[in-house]
Amino acid sequence: YPFRIVAGRYGEDGKLKVHINVDPVSRPLSVEADGMLALGSGKPGFDGSLSLTRPVAIASRSTGKLSQPWRVSGKLKITTASALMQNFEFDYGSQDRGFKLTGVADFKFGKRPHFDGVLSGRQIDLDRALSDGDGTIAPPAAAIGKLAELVGGAFRPAIPIQIGIGIDQVTLGGDSVQNLRGDISAGAQDWNLDRFEFRAPGYTQVKLSGRLAVGDDRVAFTGPAEIKANNPKALAAWLEGRTEAAKGDLKPLSLRGQLTLASDR
Repeated sequence: YPFRIVAGRYGEDGKLKVHINVDPVSRPLSVEADGMLALGSGKPGFDGSLSLTRPVAIASRSTGKLSQPWRVSGKLKITTASALMQNFEFDYGSQDRGFKLTGVADFKFGKRPHFDGVLSGRQIDLDRALSDGDGTIAPPAAAIGKLAELVGGAFRPAIPIQIGIGIDQVTLGGDSVQNLRGDISAGAQDWNLDRFEFRAPGYTQVKLSGRLAVGDDRVAFTGPAEIKANNPKALAAWLEGRTEAAKGDLKPLSLRGQLTLASDR
């Protein structure tokens, strides 16, 4: 972990200004912090800003595909018990194809460390962010699987994580998903979705919870789901990646049960 530290004069108030850079050799990641370091009164602390940046990198040497860059930044306050990041911003992807989320993050230290955060966004275009550059729009299930694979591969948490999500509108599968709300928790292996709700095409209201397993070559979700569609044909057309719904009438549909989504079923 090559590092660089620039420090100012130690003041009478027990504080000094510092600027820190860390650039790990074994992974494409850059860490930069700037602020005031307090060392007086036996209670060390830091108050300033932090940014974590991952540049574009080769995701797989066998395929030569590039992984998208991302950046986390915000105001940071650290004590011996916790680290609180306010004005949190998460930028994923390149400038023309990426998206941004904002929020707050709290990291508790101690014998049982854990991370709690809240992320929100107004409008996110996942079709553009996940595109291979040829203009092809993937069906919703394929796009969600690709997103889960990318996020699961980028973040392998070593401590418990709890994140609340709130996004007003998501462009997915060539249409809009609105009012996406829910909680995501993560352990060492899998991700859990809790109380997820959103409105899908076809005037469809969806509620689901369950376990999202992300491996090197697999993405699978299993859990209870409830679906109420006023226009089931429009919903089916969106799920299958079709631009037009089939002709004919179909009454509103309500489904409830155990849902499994995987690459083979």
